[in-house]
Amino acid sequence: MTSKVILKKKNTSDPFGYLGIRYFNGRGEKKVISLGERLTEDNFDKFFDSEFNLFKKTTLIDYKLLNNKITEKINDFSIFDTKNSKKHTQSFLTYFRDYLELIPNPQTKNSYSVGLKKLEEFKTHKKYNDILFSQIDNTFVIELKNYFLSKLSPNTTKQYLIIIKTILNLSKRDGLYSERFNYFSKLNIKTTYSNKKILSESDIQILREMTPYTKESDYKEKNKYYDTRNMLLFSMLSSGLRVSDLFLIRNKDFKNDHIEIITKKTSLSMRIPYNDKLIGLLLDIHNLYDLTLPMGTGYYGIPQSGDNFKEVRKTKNKTYNLKHLLEHIKTLPPNDFLFKDFMSLEPSLNKYNKVKEMTQEQNSSINRLRGNYNYWLKEMIKHYDFEIEQISSHTGRYSWTNLLLNIEGVNLVQIQRSLGHKRLSTTESYIEKNFGLDKMEIIGNMLSDKLEI
Repeated sequence: MTSKVILKKKNTSDPFGYLGIRYFNGRGEKKVISLGERLTEDNFDKFFDSEFNLFKKTTLIDYKLLNNKITEKINDFSIFDTKNSKKHTQSFLTYFRDYLELIPNPQTKNSYSVGLKKLEEFKTHKKYNDILFSQIDNTFVIELKNYFLSKLSPNTTKQYLIIIKTILNLSKRDGLYSERFNYFSKLNIKTTYSNKKILSESDIQILREMTPYTKESDYKEKNKYYDTRNMLLFSMLSSGLRVSDLFLIRNKDFKNDHIEIITKKTSLSMRIPYNDKLIGLLLDIHNLYDLTLPMGTGYYGIPQSGDNFKEVRKTKNKTYNLKHLLEHIKTLPPNDFLFKDFMSLEPSLNKYNKVKEMTQEQNSSINRLRGNYNYWLKEMIKHYDFEIEQISSHTGRYSWTNLLLNIEGVNLVQIQRSLGHKRLSTTESYIEKNFGLDKMEIIGNMLSDKLEI
């Protein structure tokens, strides 16, 4: 059986039509199901990718809505056999498994697959033959929550319960499941915040003072942690950029006054403005300090005199540095990655196009790179004796959040937008456990001075 997305027009001369899917059952039968979405022929020809049966990323049409409707129906061949059209009315697990096949994003598919695996482990624990829609009631959900908490952290438990609830919502829409009230709404799972995964001021100072070489007296001995240091600092200095977006930055993304990003997770366009520290880091990455420092200051940013070098860095002109930085980047191949040595480990990503969804192979490459990055982060903090205890590819985002909260006038909503979070609760989970205790002490002392008790 095969299927194909088409634009069906009433008259050939019409400039628009309605999106539909044409099914072939391999026995000479064909049927067309309308998706109920009107679209101009120009937009269909321009943005529809027949290779993937999906629309490309664009702001001119609601491509996410269209792609969701396509993925829901593209493999629905039950229209040829009405007897089997309700084959999932009993088994929630079967419905869950079949839905996985419709998820186009490999990263989302992987997360949901793990959620299904955890649900099947619960089935084995309870000695069920299956999990039916009719079993899912308040008692079932509470037992499921308690089972997850016995095996997983509260944060991870909450994550998997959200996935299961999402699948249940889809089945309700299909008329396969109903509930008297939202059994998941009053589970009261308290997420845990840690104050062990934020870079301290001492840690940041260690990062700032790291050089490309193990010894300042020996320029030939490469510091194997230096690229890791650069990626961590870049994430922290660029609105807590996710590493999946950090890895994919190319030379052509550097514009005159910002870095242009299309986020992998949300497909949203994001502009990262240049700031002094970010420009300084980019000069380090490109070994350009020798172009902007006075003669005799040092080779590739390593000073002949440490104190002299610090003073020169403070007085350098931002505009002058940015101008020379961008001039240099324009001489480089536009499709080269910013961290090209690191990215050379996964050549499949060279063909990645931001307009299209990642292939399974490319998504696997990103996951391997993230694992490699995490490994070197852990090695780096052991080698340099950092204070941070739990470091990961998310450390840049955590540290960005908590550093911003210490700045007067910056609020949580502004940080939520800078991180690209859809929910404020997600941003709140980034805040370290003991954040703000010093401020609360000051406020308490001020209040007690005002009260005469």
